[in-house]
Amino acid sequence: ISLVFFNNVMNVDNDAFTYCGYLETVLISDCTLALERRAFAYCDNLQSVVISGDEIEIGEYSFYKSGMTTLEITANMLEIDDHAFECCGELETVTLLAKSTKLGNGAFAHCSGIADLIIGNGETEIGKYAFFKCASMVSLKIVPENEDIETKITIKSEAFEYCEKLVDVIIGNGCKKIENGAFYNCTSLEYVDMGEGTTQIGDYAFFKCADNLVITSNGSSYTADSIGK
Repeated sequence: ISLVFFNNVMNVDNDAFTYCGYLETVLISDCTLALERRAFAYCDNLQSVVISGDEIEIGEYSFYKSGMTTLEITANMLEIDDHAFECCGELETVTLLAKSTKLGNGAFAHCSGIADLIIGNGETEIGKYAFFKCASMVSLKIVPENEDIETKITIKSEAFEYCEKLVDVIIGNGCKKIENGAFYNCTSLEYVDMGEGTTQIGDYAFFKCADNLVITSNGSSYTADSIGK
């Protein structure tokens, strides 16, 4: 079964499609959307979610423990609340393109299959433990499609903690705040490119990363030790 909506203002109530075992595809296009708590939770056979629109809000636990492998969201304003996609173990590819993106605490925690994560096109805030123990993540890009755009990016405490296969991180130009322990115990992390602009890095942000980690910012290169992190 596929669920398709176009050109609507939509509100999907709590538990509306919870445990819908026949649902395989969700396609929501050109909508203003609010998904309430657990709207699509425990949809084991869900394979693909594609959403586009103006303002998109995805409520707490909306897709908790659902089975999709791909997630693509394009919006002007995107807010993904706490634990919305937590424990979606089959999820492999996540693309979030919005002029304003806010990810809540634990939004994608324990999504053990995510390999590639792309977040772009505007101001971005990534909440605490948002991608905690995403054990397959290799690459992270937070870069607008127009790389000349300067934006504001905040990565909160422990956001990527224990992403032990993460190798490279690319963050676009602008004002960046990397909070305490943001990449703690990312033991394979070798390269972080922070582009141009002001950067604030919290305590232990890169603690227990790879010994050969190189961090570049404003044309200069650093090690985690040299910046005391």
